[in-house]
Amino acid sequence: MGTNSATLFRMGNSPWGVFGTLWIGEWSCKTLERPWEGNARNISCIPSGRYELKRRPSPLISRLTQEQYQEAWEVIDVPERSHILFHPGNWIEHSEGCILVGSEFMVVNNKPGVVSSRKTFDALMARLSEHRAWELSILWPTYQWP
Repeated sequence: MGTNSATLFRMGNSPWGVFGTLWIGEWSCKTLERPWEGNARNISCIPSGRYELKRRPSPLISRLTQEQYQEAWEVIDVPERSHILFHPGNWIEHSEGCILVGSEFMVVNNKPGVVSSRKTFDALMARLSEHRAWELSILWPTYQWP
């Protein structure tokens, strides 16, 4: 990995989502995405592969962070998809295909998810702000069902 690279290692696929770990150098956080549904818009995680991350204005991030952030990091050039962002959230219901971040996996209210999402998002934003663009590699050792 180069200095402007991040790697998301996914683990499995379940009805509760796709859980993973995002690494940027020595720093890491946990991730949660919607289950694989053939890359369907708003209901599926995106395919594994290499993508570019760029900042873009985001009303969603502004709302979720009480206007602390006006921009989001978007995963760009995803086939047949757009507006794939990193953002705070605890369960897959908080995402329409985006990547949620948290400090660890935990079952809350009988649902598996990620916790300390907002604090982790703040740390991610600080880390990503070190560069203007990043390369994201999404690795998934399991087969993506058609």
